[in-house]
Amino acid sequence: NPSGEVRKYISSDSANPKSFKEVYFSRLLPGKSKKWKCNKNQCQNLTSASGRISVICIQKYDDIYVYEEFLIDDEAHFGVLEIPPGIIYGLFTDMRGALVVNSLEETYLDSDVQTITENFHLEPALL
Repeated sequence: NPSGEVRKYISSDSANPKSFKEVYFSRLLPGKSKKWKCNKNQCQNLTSASGRISVICIQKYDDIYVYEEFLIDDEAHFGVLEIPPGIIYGLFTDMRGALVVNSLEETYLDSDVQTITENFHLEPALL
């Protein structure tokens, strides 16, 4: 479209429709990161409205940490990443920066979020 683009974030007619109580927009400054965080009781539903983000998700199995990286952008890798409770995650962006959309199924509570002080020394490979 010469006037711009439209992207669908969510559809109520999908197989597993979701409802959200809160939606946040967060600017991730060029070359910066937000890490490490874990929600105890609810999912994070993340996408990029503008720019490119790499999301590194970490899960602990006994004493071993296993991680996986996901790329979300406003071009070829557009979609919504659902991060279940108990998963540690961090957000990274390139030198363009990004506008992140974060949807919550329940009202945000400070007590639900755990900031992780451990430094995993992980850098995104997909950016």
